[in-house]
Amino acid sequence: MISTRRCGVDCYESAWSAAGEAGDHVGRGLVLVDGKFHYCVSIMAMAEDVGDCAEQWNDILQSVALAES
Repeated sequence: MISTRRCGVDCYESAWSAAGEAGDHVGRGLVLVDGKFHYCVSIMAMAEDVGDCAEQWNDILQSVALAES
């Protein structure tokens, strides 16, 4: 788990892998914590496809932010 701050809120990111009957999966997750709620985003793909997804995953997770209210 990597802990940082993004847009004034706590941000936690992680990656994981899981073995299953259909094959291995790899996932990445992001949690933003504003002190009241936790906002979560997760992405998973088959392990053999992750290399093709890395740039898109980075773009998606970097774009996640909480709107100012």
